[in-house]
Amino acid sequence: MKYDQFLSLRILPVIIDSEKTAWLLGIHQDAVAILVRAGHLEPLENPPPGAQRYFSSRYVLQLGEDVQWMRKAVRIIRQHYRARNAKE
Repeated sequence: MKYDQFLSLRILPVIIDSEKTAWLLGIHQDAVAILVRAGHLEPLENPPPGAQRYFSSRYVLQLGEDVQWMRKAVRIIRQHYRARNAKE
């Protein structure tokens, strides 16, 4: 399913993958993994490393409406890339 098709759905799927989570939050898909590792975004269950992560669409939409959560998420993502770029 493509980005515009997904966002135009009248009813979202109950469970979504990392890609669709990123679409709903307006962030890059790699940032989802960064937020999960930081403990700022919780997937359903506790998948083993390297496994696909799934999220509740309701949970993700609630987070997206929380301005304080989004501010912290952006800060975590920026800090991650700043630290990564400092190593290069």
